[in-house]
Amino acid sequence: MAPGAAGAARLALLALLWTLLPGPGGAGTSIHPSEAIIPRGGSLRVNCSISCDQKAILSLEAESAKKVVDRRNNWKVFELSDVQEDHMLLCISMCHSEVTMASMDLTVYWFPEHGEPAKVMFTVQPRREDHGTNFSCRWELDLRSQGLELFQNTSAPRKLQTYVLPSIDPHLEVPRIVEVGSRWPVKCTLDGLFPASDAKVYLVLGDQKLESNITYDGDSVLAKAWMEENEEGTHSLKCSVSLGENSRRTQENVTVYSFPLPTLTLSPPEVSEWTTVTVECVTRDGAVVKLNGTSAVPPGPRAQLKLNASASDHRSNFSCSAALEIAGQVVHKHQTRELHVLYGPRLDQRDCPGNWTWQEGSEQTLKCEAQGNPIPKLNCSRKGDGASLPIGDLRPVRREVAGTYLCRATSARGRVTREVVLNVLHGQNILDIVIPVVAVTLILGALGTAGYVYNYQRKIQKYELQKARKAQEEAALKLNAQSTPP
Repeated sequence: MAPGAAGAARLALLALLWTLLPGPGGAGTSIHPSEAIIPRGGSLRVNCSISCDQKAILSLEAESAKKVVDRRNNWKVFELSDVQEDHMLLCISMCHSEVTMASMDLTVYWFPEHGEPAKVMFTVQPRREDHGTNFSCRWELDLRSQGLELFQNTSAPRKLQTYVLPSIDPHLEVPRIVEVGSRWPVKCTLDGLFPASDAKVYLVLGDQKLESNITYDGDSVLAKAWMEENEEGTHSLKCSVSLGENSRRTQENVTVYSFPLPTLTLSPPEVSEWTTVTVECVTRDGAVVKLNGTSAVPPGPRAQLKLNASASDHRSNFSCSAALEIAGQVVHKHQTRELHVLYGPRLDQRDCPGNWTWQEGSEQTLKCEAQGNPIPKLNCSRKGDGASLPIGDLRPVRREVAGTYLCRATSARGRVTREVVLNVLHGQNILDIVIPVVAVTLILGALGTAGYVYNYQRKIQKYELQKARKAQEEAALKLNAQSTPP
């Protein structure tokens, strides 16, 4: 038998014995207090006493732990601790070999931990305006009839949450195809939420949760994120919006592809003039290329052309465009290369005019440029004295610089020369040039006028001659008609 059960049985046996003893409560034995109410786990001091003219034997029978805290010949004070349940206490005394008893009832109370067994239910029809309302539960234990007090307690408040989640799914904006290693923005939106600020939004690519930036506006929520995937194939992108205990979800498929730039080669990339150059463009299988300058050929992953390079082809750009269809969309990639043609120096009229006439004192710039690859070195010196002519500098013109110059363009691929005549107008020199020019102009004008008059007179004479000839023909016809008999 368990110790607790053994103690309870022993106490019940003593209680039965107490009922068989003569006199209510036993002769001269008393217990104080006669009854008590304490909280569970509390303690209580009980005084057992007897009216006896000599030292008596006193004991207290109880289910709780006890100890003697004070005593005299005819009384003892016992302290009960950690009392857990209601039970009856017996005070047993022996005086002159006579055993007497006294009893008391000990009542234990406690506060319910979870509101049991009492339960109160309250049904609420939630509305938007009820969102955030606090509810709490209050209980009371009235022991005032037992000489104690009214015990009260209130539970921690619970907040009422009301939600509105629309029946539509979120709207997910995501590109259908993306390139391996590239970053693309994605957006997920849902309208008609309440309260939108409590909504949770998750963007997941495959099994990877994306770090999202979530913003709220009225009854709408917007989640933005950047997606990046390094594995080719079709991947699922999911957007989930949850509010309260419900959620909505949208899923889109994203195709991740790899499409490198086409390979464009010039063989060789730098050639001498009139050398054949092979231009070739190659792309991955499944794609087609187009090379500028090639005629119509069947589409494929390779295109080629051959070119007899000239000086005009120097720094020409060749471009190749590759196209690949992915998930119903066509993706384009482009590549360009520049051709370098080596050719000797050139001095022509366009880049280096052979005759210059300037007014003395004016500021002029002599522009003479040599063409060639590599770029030639240019030098201009005057015939006779070898004086240099500054090229490309803006400076005042002096008469001393007039003369005929020999310009030489030199590079590793050869040398060319060109004469440049520089005339400087000054003083009488101007009249010497202007007067002949005016005279020539007047002569040409006179000749032009005379020619115009001569041509005009010739036209008049020709017209009069034609007119007279026509009159003669008409007269002859008339005469012939009169001489003919009827």
